[in-house]
Amino acid sequence: MQNHRRYLFVIILVLLGFSFFFLVDPQEQEIKNYPPQNNTIIAFGDSLVEGVGAPTDTNFVSLLSKKVGLPIHNLGKSGDTTESALEIGDVTEAEL
Repeated sequence: MQNHRRYLFVIILVLLGFSFFFLVDPQEQEIKNYPPQNNTIIAFGDSLVEGVGAPTDTNFVSLLSKKVGLPIHNLGKSGDTTESALEIGDVTEAEL
């Protein structure tokens, strides 16, 4: 019985530690690669980046653009994977 209480105490302590780690709101961190060298920011990825299901002005890329105060070209495409993202390669200004 004593061992069960000890294990329960340890489990609760670990869960509280994880809760504190994930739920505490960290201070806003500086964007390290801001501003970009050529003032062109491109976001590419899957449907989350594309903004599927979100209004145009409240999707991830639009909110980030407002946050940094620069336009961001959204190249998100539903169904993209890491492999297909690596195939994008260099994107020219004409393609934006």
